[in-house]
Amino acid sequence: MTTTPQTNASAVATGILAQHTAQLDAGTFLIQRCKACGNAIYFPREVCPHCGSGDIHFVAPGGMGTVYSTTVVRRKPEAGGDYNVCIVELDEGVRLMSRVTGVVPDVVKIGMRVQARVELTPADVQPGGQADGKTKGRVVFDAMQGAAHPAGRGTVTDTGTPSHFERILKTPAVHTPSPLAALRGKVAIAGVGTFGFGEAHGYTDMELLAKSAHAAVADAGLTMQDIDGLCTASTTSTMWALP
Repeated sequence: MTTTPQTNASAVATGILAQHTAQLDAGTFLIQRCKACGNAIYFPREVCPHCGSGDIHFVAPGGMGTVYSTTVVRRKPEAGGDYNVCIVELDEGVRLMSRVTGVVPDVVKIGMRVQARVELTPADVQPGGQADGKTKGRVVFDAMQGAAHPAGRGTVTDTGTPSHFERILKTPAVHTPSPLAALRGKVAIAGVGTFGFGEAHGYTDMELLAKSAHAAVADAGLTMQDIDGLCTASTTSTMWALP
């Protein structure tokens, strides 16, 4: 697995998802880390789901993880045979859906230690059957025999103390300050924001909505830490509540 971000891979990419995809297609697997609260984030976000900060940057994970859940997809041999689909929790605390390769699908078990790597395949085939030279990357995992599971990550210890990741899950994402909480149901604080109107190339609809919502919060004189969440919609896309 490549661990150094490829600067040329994201030179053209603009939005968070485009940057992530460009790095992956160049052989680099990256997650995000929030500079405000220090938590790891995956899948890529515009706003930290833990504290609401927009100060997020890409980092290379260590690559080690643990199978959190697993299943086997059954196929006829002529269709390629059975394959494994699993959710892996990285040692950084984030989870992603992937596969454990190089082993019979049925031997993949919950708790198995695995190592991430980027698998590259030809992206497109030109007329006549010729590849265009570009690659498309995806994250897969290899089984690690005899690797120890790190203490206190994603499990409950023998003392019954919740792990760091479990404490994060039980903690509200954003805390509304008490002075603002007193205004709930009594006052409407309005803000208006736009982003890249007519010129935002390389951004998904979701990213445009998130950035516009972030701008509207700032226009209202608030920060993401001041509110419970965001929901918005456009004529072409609907966004679930943030964060």
